[in-house]
Amino acid sequence: MTQTEIKDKIADWKNRLKNPSVASVPSAVTKINSEIAKLEAMLEKEEKPKAEKKEKVAKEPKKEKHEAKETKAEEKAEHKKDAYDCDDLVKEAKERHAKAKKAAQARAEAPKKSEATKDKEKIEKVHEAVEKHIEKGKFTRPQLEKLIAETKDLLKLLEKAFKNL
Repeated sequence: MTQTEIKDKIADWKNRLKNPSVASVPSAVTKINSEIAKLEAMLEKEEKPKAEKKEKVAKEPKKEKHEAKETKAEEKAEHKKDAYDCDDLVKEAKERHAKAKKAAQARAEAPKKSEATKDKEKIEKVHEAVEKHIEKGKFTRPQLEKLIAETKDLLKLLEKAFKNL
């Protein structure tokens, strides 16, 4: 792979990172960044002085040519695999987005709770919590007296509001 091809692939991966559907998936961003790092490492290897390459060629010329062909084939296969993985990640992100959108629509269409219903549910939660604490014996006498006083105040407030209706 030539330096120009490597630079083009790096630019392509960086453009993919700009895509919002890809950028919203952390695993895709990590994978793309690792691919960019690999390509940049390859680019650095290509830029090493030619003198080092000549020394290697002088030692084992036939073996290096064979290894070079194998690594090029492996790089092509790896690149295709990564491209498909990225496509899968984009597909998964779109599916998650569609699912979230559908859930949001269902919540929007659901009947709205009134404030009275919300308050009733809160009181029920508190009732259940207090009941559990009483069963476990977690309250002291002063704590129970305080809860009773607060509950009586709330009951008086509710009865007064009911009379005014």
